[in-house]
Amino acid sequence: MAAAVKLRTDYSVVDLLRLTAGSRHANQSRRLLSLAAVMDGMDREQAARIGGMDRQTLRDWVHRFNEGGPDGLKDIRSKGHPPRLSTDQLVALATIVETGPDRAVDGVVRWRRIDLQKVMRDQGDARLPSRARSALTALVFQIEALSHEIEAFECDIVQDVRGDEEMRRLTAIPGIGPITAAALKALVPDIAGFKSARHFAAWLGLTPRPHSSGGK
Repeated sequence: MAAAVKLRTDYSVVDLLRLTAGSRHANQSRRLLSLAAVMDGMDREQAARIGGMDRQTLRDWVHRFNEGGPDGLKDIRSKGHPPRLSTDQLVALATIVETGPDRAVDGVVRWRRIDLQKVMRDQGDARLPSRARSALTALVFQIEALSHEIEAFECDIVQDVRGDEEMRRLTAIPGIGPITAAALKALVPDIAGFKSARHFAAWLGLTPRPHSSGGK
């Protein structure tokens, strides 16, 4: 077994606990708590469990803490893929969207996704630079592929709802369609566990409509 990595010594247990209490990042807080336990002499495997991790993961966070201090324990946000369009190309596309369609040319008074796709494909449409069009074409194909997949999933869900008594009853409620009914059936535990509809609404995160006059 590899030797335990030593923690930097410019922070005390009290310092780490104070940082834990003041942190607004939940993951940073639990990592600080694990490191405070290690610094206080707790076995590293047990300290790792406090932070919801294994010993190897704790070791990695010790390295991060030694290099970057408490800020090194925050989650690293991925920057994502670099944009396919240059700044000028993005401006040109934004201008098309914000200006809106030409009814005489595009046949509509408000952009829809399908209308913008036509503009991107139309090689003779001078409103969009050719290089921007070539970059956006790949995105259009991806959107169309995803749209077809979503439609197929929706059809499957509708078929499932038709064959399920409980989901059919749910869709009879105004505002609840097949997708919502399927989600409720999959995610809601035993409905008998709720004392009332109010409790169920609270579990969903819904709040009653306010009727108070606000003290007036």
